[in-house]
Amino acid sequence: MIALTESDAEKRLHERGLTLVQARKISERFASFFNLFAGRVKQRDLIEFYQRLSESLQVGLPLLATLEENIKLSSSKRLARTIEKVKIDIENGLSLSQAMTQKSQVFDPLQVGLVAMGEQSGTLPDAMKHLADFLEWKYQQKSLIKRSAIYPIFILGVVLCVVGIWVGYVLPQLGSFFLNMQIDLPTTTKIVIGTSLWVQNNWFFIIGAAALLFLFMWAFRKSQYGRIQIDKYMLKVPLIGPVVQNSSLSRIGHYFSVMLEAGISLVTIFEMVTDGILGNKFIELQLEKVYEQIEAGKQFFEAFKMRKKFPDLFLGAIKTGEQAGTLADTFRRLGFYYDKEVKRSVKFMIAAFEPTVIVILGSFFGIIILAILSPLYDIISKVGKVY
Repeated sequence: MIALTESDAEKRLHERGLTLVQARKISERFASFFNLFAGRVKQRDLIEFYQRLSESLQVGLPLLATLEENIKLSSSKRLARTIEKVKIDIENGLSLSQAMTQKSQVFDPLQVGLVAMGEQSGTLPDAMKHLADFLEWKYQQKSLIKRSAIYPIFILGVVLCVVGIWVGYVLPQLGSFFLNMQIDLPTTTKIVIGTSLWVQNNWFFIIGAAALLFLFMWAFRKSQYGRIQIDKYMLKVPLIGPVVQNSSLSRIGHYFSVMLEAGISLVTIFEMVTDGILGNKFIELQLEKVYEQIEAGKQFFEAFKMRKKFPDLFLGAIKTGEQAGTLADTFRRLGFYYDKEVKRSVKFMIAAFEPTVIVILGSFFGIIILAILSPLYDIISKVGKVY
């Protein structure tokens, strides 16, 4: 149990029907060190925390009792310790949002802003439900993108293994057989066998070169310039580009909607959405430039339009919402629209991926079969003439 003083710990244990045996003061440095090993707070744990908090407050349970129950039910030790610290702060006079502000490693400004909005308007249970729904959307979208990547990566891995076995083992064996027969080989066969023998003799250098290329790309992506250039290129890649763009636009819609409704300042909103949460650094760079234009006095629509990187539908919706004074609602509708576009583009990507792989594999094995059958046909013909 965490408490401010020894007497505070004794009082709180007494309320639970327990007796204090020993208390020990923990330094801030030790607490920070402990948090490193306590595990990070997962998105699912936060969703469950806000859902329980919303349901308990809606039925009229006191906030402190609700927090106490969440401490017992939380599956995350770090979240449980954090909630306990929040409860102590509230007992000592702070509001829930003020207590959460001091725990920024767990509660980001968006969560604190929504809670503060709920406290000010007297709709804290609804604010908690809204926050749980938002985090649930964020979790589901992240899961969708991960699931959509598993199948293509698996297929590519199988294809590379099959091609590697054929080029590195099977074809060199056939090449040795043809060379022992001492026959004139077609150009296609010479190229295929020569390539396979070269791969077999230089596989170590090929793997080394691939590893160096991977390290170079990893270091390049770690740099600010490299990340922007790679993410810019990803938007142009067939099949993958639409998924990346729709996912980023969906996140822009949802984040702007939630934070505008919570009354969070534009500075904080743009700082948050350009801090890696969109999944594409190039689009985040465009948003940074959009904010520069807004600071210079431009309207939302004008600032977005000047970048020339956002779809007409997106710009048209912002223009209408700005004129009507309903930007938060407009961004929410854009978020839901692009949620559907993400699912549609993911389905299209997976559907188009299968025939693409079939064409590539068919071409590869077509060339190999042609290279093998041509000399075999010549050998059979010569054997037939002898007999």
